[in-house]
Amino acid sequence: MSFSAGDFTPFPVSTERSESPPPELDEEYPFIGVELTVSGLPRTSFCSATEHLQLILSHLCDEQHEILPELQIHSPQQATALNTDPLDYVYVSLAGPLRTVPRPDILERVRVLIDQQEGPNICRMEGYRIQRSYIPKNSDRIYFLFESEESVRRLIAKPPIINNQSLWAHPARFIQPIFGLEVAINGVGPYPNAQSIIDRYIERKYGEGIGERIVRRSRVEMDGSVYCAVLLNPTITAKFLRDDFDVFKDFGAIPTGKPQYLYLLNCEGIPSVGYSTRNTASASESQNPLLQRQVDALTSEIRTQNSGLMELARVQQRMQEDAQRREERQSESNANMFLYFSSSNLLTDASNNVTNIQTNLNNARQLLLFAPGDGPRQFMENQVTDLSGQLKAAQQERSKRLSEFVSIQARGTLANPGPLSQSSSMVEEAGDQGNRAPKRARVEGSAEAGDMETEDDVRAQSPSPAA
Repeated sequence: MSFSAGDFTPFPVSTERSESPPPELDEEYPFIGVELTVSGLPRTSFCSATEHLQLILSHLCDEQHEILPELQIHSPQQATALNTDPLDYVYVSLAGPLRTVPRPDILERVRVLIDQQEGPNICRMEGYRIQRSYIPKNSDRIYFLFESEESVRRLIAKPPIINNQSLWAHPARFIQPIFGLEVAINGVGPYPNAQSIIDRYIERKYGEGIGERIVRRSRVEMDGSVYCAVLLNPTITAKFLRDDFDVFKDFGAIPTGKPQYLYLLNCEGIPSVGYSTRNTASASESQNPLLQRQVDALTSEIRTQNSGLMELARVQQRMQEDAQRREERQSESNANMFLYFSSSNLLTDASNNVTNIQTNLNNARQLLLFAPGDGPRQFMENQVTDLSGQLKAAQQERSKRLSEFVSIQARGTLANPGPLSQSSSMVEEAGDQGNRAPKRARVEGSAEAGDMETEDDVRAQSPSPAA
């Protein structure tokens, strides 16, 4: 059974206000156009998107027994040499006899059938994945085609920073069509009630004897500067495009643009500066490429100067950081040197204390030999016992100080030891540390055994301070 086109189905009458671009895509109320854009297809190769959609259409005909019109699938991969990577979308339009008279109502039925099929969903993608990017000639701007709208929103909210400079992204200015063959008039912003005035003009001029409303839906977009309308049928639309349209000639000296397809206005580029452009000139004319190149050159010069200033600031910052590190190293070196000499002095004092006690102990033992009676002898024995205890404690203190000195010399991180007056408490905590001193600086001796060490022997075992 072949496909039957039937009569043209007009767009339903509506006065609902829309936004351009829409904040979010609404699957329940999709936009309708003369040409369908089917996205979210596989992009494993240059032909994968086209082949996958052909499989979907074949499934609709063979398995679901849907009657489809003759369709043409066109890949943008074939239209430009800028595409170096596979894309996930294709264009679908009517072919054969239906190609001569645009029928967006038929394409709407095809769109509904395709949307009911399961397939990849580009809304589930995350990250800044792009399908293509390019830089127009004589421009310092780079254009990206993203796979997800979420990527665009995130990029606008948080721009990339290169060389300490934020690169702000700007979405392209366009008006989303709501139906195929929608017409637009640019430059109506200065005129109050422009929408109702143009609606009445179209109804009065083209609605005589029709019996139906000619303007199926109208709106003003881009802050009221562009009038858009969907008319009853393609014949009336074609007549309106040839209209001289002098509706506002009595309102002021500023002319509006002529009626044209909204698709063409989007292709030309909608001006973003107030209402300065009042004609339908091409994008290159309306945007003044000479002025744009001058602005780009000035921007490049400013960026070069900013880069030089930022590099100078970075050099100065590095110099300050180097000076601060040198100051910190010098302070640390001074602290280590102070700790070294302090520990060395404490070790010398402990060694001298051991020598003095040994000398007194030797003298007491000699006097004990010549004690004249029991009383003096008992006194001298008590002196020898007391000095022997002092010698043992002093040797432990010296061993502790020597261990601290060796640690400081090896690591340079030990805390500053306490004064010699705290030696009595340190001796109790140290226990027998004197017998566990490092071998390379070991100090041996026992008061009970009567071993003798001279001050020169102790100093010979103590490391000399570093220069």
